[in-house]
Amino acid sequence: TSEGGGAVAFPVMTLALGIKPPVARDFTFMIQSVGMSAASIAILLMRVRMELRSLVYCSVGGLVGIIVGLVAVAPHLPPPFSKMYFVSVFLTFAVALYFTNKQQARPVFDEIPLWDHPSSCIRVPGCGCAVHWKAAALLAGGFVGGLFSAVGGSGLDIASFAVLTLLFRVSEKVATPTSIVLMALNSLAAFAFRHLAQGGVEADAWPYFGVAVPVVCVGAPLGAVVGSHFHRLVLAGAVYTLDAVQFIGALVVVRPWSTANTDQPLLLSLSAVAVAVLGSLLFRSLSHCGQRLVVSCEEEAAQPLPDLSVRAVDHATAGSEPTPTPRGQVGAPTEV
Repeated sequence: TSEGGGAVAFPVMTLALGIKPPVARDFTFMIQSVGMSAASIAILLMRVRMELRSLVYCSVGGLVGIIVGLVAVAPHLPPPFSKMYFVSVFLTFAVALYFTNKQQARPVFDEIPLWDHPSSCIRVPGCGCAVHWKAAALLAGGFVGGLFSAVGGSGLDIASFAVLTLLFRVSEKVATPTSIVLMALNSLAAFAFRHLAQGGVEADAWPYFGVAVPVVCVGAPLGAVVGSHFHRLVLAGAVYTLDAVQFIGALVVVRPWSTANTDQPLLLSLSAVAVAVLGSLLFRSLSHCGQRLVVSCEEEAAQPLPDLSVRAVDHATAGSEPTPTPRGQVGAPTEV
């Protein structure tokens, strides 16, 4: 699915096995560097369709987010907080995706629609420069996902998946392999950053890595092959189930309302609820904007093509009329 091995490894290790979050996070980076890279090779060999623009822009934003998160966020976040924030964000995404897929005959695309259309560029008032808002959305999504990856080892993949499916209405069949390759690249980058810039990964992560490598080398590419044959709603259903189980497990183990694992239960509970509410609002906003984008695509498709034969006659007789710009070609940016 779009949630890589880290989405399973981090909650299992921290909630069920009681392993410290920094160890689980580093193990996630390490194991995804192998497993998701192997799955990516299988995806490339099978020539499974991916959204290449998302791969580029989310990777750039994700790399920046991972570095910022590893340096400025993760070291200051207590373990119970990182556990609850991780599962809360994942659950809110699953809920948003569920209600989006509840729409009858929801249209989906194989790539980000109208990427080269003039409406994709907006002019920023006061500075005279134009911004491609879809590229900016991918960069922002990658950055936020990178911050969560710095805490739990995973998050960039689900952020990319959320932007593609909720905002741009790209099919889960395309968004899933895209998120796998994306997380493989950024796991390698995070592993390298931890090793070269922060004195190495947690020492306790290496034994777990040695045990898991033989499993993921086979399991990850096998899962990529099998998943490519599933219907998109089957993949979405796997996301719902996994995220719900993670959240329930976190409530059982962490018990954020008690002092069993933290001396700040009120702060932990309120902040976890705040993260869930903010995540819900964010994903709901993405879904709403995605619906508006679908309407724009339908209106664009309904516009009649120009009568080129008449244009040709007019151009020959007048001698000065310019050739019309083909629909979909990048033109002047629109005003905000």
